Amino acid sequence: MDIGSIFLVLAILTPVVLFIYRPFMERNNPTASNSEQEYSSLLAKRDQVVATIQELDDDYNLGKIPDEIYPTRRQALLQNGVEILRQIDTYQNTSATGTAQDRLESAIETRRQTFGASQNSPRKNGM
Repeated sequence: MDIGSIFLVLAILTPVVLFIYRPFMERNNPTASNSEQEYSSLLAKRDQVVATIQELDDDYNLGKIPDEIYPTRRQALLQNGVEILRQIDTYQNTSATGTAQDRLESAIETRRQTFGASQNSPRKNGM
């Protein structure tokens, strides 16, 4: 190998090594604070409750859930959602319009419209 080949290999290898090694050198990885993680967790729980209520409503409308069970399950999920929204309100420090239950119902309706779950499917009880 002549000297020109060695310099060419070094010229190519040096930027590649620096590019690969750069993430290991950067130590300022921003980590979320504990309160930000809790807030994110509450938002995820809210989305999960909204999705569960929507699924419950759809199953009831399709006749998969008896009339005796549906109101108690839905009310329990609404109470859980209201509690989560109250906890979210403590993180946001804003005065929200309407009650937590009204906002939860609004979120359910928004999700239903967004994800197209209110298609023309056979409905029970005329809903």
